[in-house]
Amino acid sequence: MTRLSVSYPQAPERRDPLAVRAFRLVWSLTCWTAVATIAVTLLAALER
Repeated sequence: MTRLSVSYPQAPERRDPLAVRAFRLVWSLTCWTAVATIAVTLLAALER
């Protein structure tokens, strides 16, 4: 258990930090797009 807990957080960064950054960027963009879409939909519904 101790070996896994120590080696696990370091593994993804050593393998491909660019892939991790790209995944986080795409995920954040997806979340913000969903939030923006919901906000626009709510505003359009309120205006009507």
